[in-house]
Amino acid sequence: MGSQQLTKSSINIFQVTPANLPVGADSYSLPTLSVDVSGIPFKPAPFLIDFSNDYSVVWGKTCINAVTSKACSTSPTNLLTSYVNSSAAIGTFNNMMFGGYNVSGNIYYDELILPTSGIARMIPLYEANTIYQDLWQYGISTATYGILGFGPLSSLW
Repeated sequence: MGSQQLTKSSINIFQVTPANLPVGADSYSLPTLSVDVSGIPFKPAPFLIDFSNDYSVVWGKTCINAVTSKACSTSPTNLLTSYVNSSAAIGTFNNMMFGGYNVSGNIYYDELILPTSGIARMIPLYEANTIYQDLWQYGISTATYGILGFGPLSSLW
């Protein structure tokens, strides 16, 4: 027992391999990143990036604008609403800010994949079902499926 020798690993656990994120820009020069999310049929789906938020939000297929009582896909929010998760929600949230959007909805665990690198993460996704305020992109078509939170405590790091 005490005389067993272990072989040295060739892997340096302290060496970090950087991921090359193919960041683009929407038509208003805001940073976007296209990722695969199992609850969104379009792949890869473009998302806005928010470095001040630790959480990520997706626009639910049945999302409603609380001010206009219209679908979030219509003006003035103009969001790409298609997220559907078939599993049970792990919780709900109320009046959270993502970028300039004040939203409520359900929380799910879902897999997010960076298609260019194959890096996959199982993360909590906040599905917006109701939007109360749009202080970020009001009246502008963002053509994105949500916002990826890359804040310091984000599960994407």
